[in-house]
Amino acid sequence: MTNQEAIERIADHMVVHKLKEERAIYITQALQLAIEALEKQEPQKVINQYANWDFELIGNCPKCNAILYEFDNAKACGECGQAVKWK
Repeated sequence: MTNQEAIERIADHMVVHKLKEERAIYITQALQLAIEALEKQEPQKVINQYANWDFELIGNCPKCNAILYEFDNAKACGECGQAVKWK
């Protein structure tokens, strides 16, 4: 099962819980956190990429806009945990 498939199944489950249980807010919140965690595992392209004077790539996290440096071999944002991919 891919992350996207898991997200879709969790989202469907959230709808069912909302319809069947009046007090389903807690499971709904937990499932929403699970979706957010799965989405963060899917690498997103670094935005605003440019090379500095040493030809090191610098860019911003696509989720929270934090500054990222390719020379750090950043695979994820240190601020929000979003997986990233460079050019």
